[in-house]
Amino acid sequence: RNSQFAFLSCINSDLDRNFIKWSQEGSLYQNIADTLNITRPQAKQLMFEIAFGKVQKIHDNIRKIFPKTMLFIDSYKNKNGYKMFSNLLQRKESEVMIDGLLYYLFIKGYEVLTVHDSIRVNKSMENIIRKEIKLYFRSIKFKCEIGEK
Repeated sequence: RNSQFAFLSCINSDLDRNFIKWSQEGSLYQNIADTLNITRPQAKQLMFEIAFGKVQKIHDNIRKIFPKTMLFIDSYKNKNGYKMFSNLLQRKESEVMIDGLLYYLFIKGYEVLTVHDSIRVNKSMENIIRKEIKLYFRSIKFKCEIGEK
């Protein structure tokens, strides 16, 4: 859940405490929605604009909630270009999900597929794979809420 921001909290541990906590708990969008009195889909859209778009003044409401986090994001984008920030997140996602987790599961003999930030498994293997994912994430100190579709 809200994986791009869980990856960000893994990249930089010097972000706002609530940002890290909510990202790792999978409650980031709902907490932003509650804070700004908007819907969860609106909060998710807002955060995707921040992650994948240019630095914009209209995001000052998020800067007030997460000043350290937004300073990091804005500084990174201003120094490297806004497209490079999404690239940073995607590289971390690839490192965790493809280079790490997928390899870990393959070595253990599991048949799984990755789809961006998720793993597809046969329903009969869901609980076993979920436990393996949690073990792997714990081993690399990556904290996130694992959802289900």
